Amino acid sequence: KQRLLAQLENIIAELKRLGVWEMTQAQMGDSFLGQLRYGMIPGIQARLAGEFPLPEKSNLGIFAVREFDGESAYEPLKNLLCEFDTIYEDSN
Repeated sequence: KQRLLAQLENIIAELKRLGVWEMTQAQMGDSFLGQLRYGMIPGIQARLAGEFPLPEKSNLGIFAVREFDGESAYEPLKNLLCEFDTIYEDSN
């Protein structure tokens, strides 16, 4: 659980570095980054806090690979999300 929280903090730090974290939900619309920022990350935080059960697996990396294909600016974020999935699977 601690490794997942630490990796989530790394993901948030990268979103801040990209300037995404400060954007409003309206600015981001229904984009993958908007869903990640306003849906997935808060959901993961709530689940890790024990508010909801954790799903069997995480597919954040798969979505990131599809979304950021060929976009080098998002390569570090894609890698962090893939690493999150690996840590998640190792913790279950």
